[in-house]
Amino acid sequence: MQESGYNGIDPTYSGASDLLSAETAWRDPGFEQGPDHPVVGVNWRDARMFCQWLTEKERKIVATIVAANGASNKALAARLFITEHTLRNHLTSIYQKLGVVNRLELYVYAVKHGMGKAAN
Repeated sequence: MQESGYNGIDPTYSGASDLLSAETAWRDPGFEQGPDHPVVGVNWRDARMFCQWLTEKERKIVATIVAANGASNKALAARLFITEHTLRNHLTSIYQKLGVVNRLELYVYAVKHGMGKAAN
């Protein structure tokens, strides 16, 4: 889970009751578990957030947007070696996953959550 960048924080979670008790969670399932064992004790919120978390490519796009400080889609696409159309598709997915509606909100979210550190 650490490699994915997922931190267990869901800013859009509305409070539906979790299916697991507070004593059982994936961080501490209550028994010894190695890296080759399946994850257990995952509540609804954690499963939802992990499935919706950003891909490596999406994280790179966010970091590039932060580093580029307002560059156009054309400039960003060139920097990422993708087409503008592909960039727009990625941005749509990123906006939905993070609950933002435009590049400014994405920038603010990314800076607030330290997501601009991996741009190459």
